[in-house]
Amino acid sequence: MKAFEPSKGDIIIKRATNGFVVLSSSRVEGEYDISVYEFREEFAEDIDEAEAMFSLLYEHFPHIFQTKHKGGLSASIHEKGWASAGTEGKDEGDV
Repeated sequence: MKAFEPSKGDIIIKRATNGFVVLSSSRVEGEYDISVYEFREEFAEDIDEAEAMFSLLYEHFPHIFQTKHKGGLSASIHEKGWASAGTEGKDEGDV
């Protein structure tokens, strides 16, 4: 079996036990940068994973986020769920 070789411009995200690993093209042909976004392995809270994913997306895909003059992805992290925040109008099946 042949090893996977990313093409120029590729960004590959892998879910690891305690975070995310990102392999992205380097400025040098044939070389790649590796970034790691960790959260606590044994006691990982959903919020830790959300913060790691948010950092990953913002650092590798800044162009997709909303700015003052451009529409785009808008994301925020909330430490509590809808039920504990008292937000009305959400179905029980919503995630």
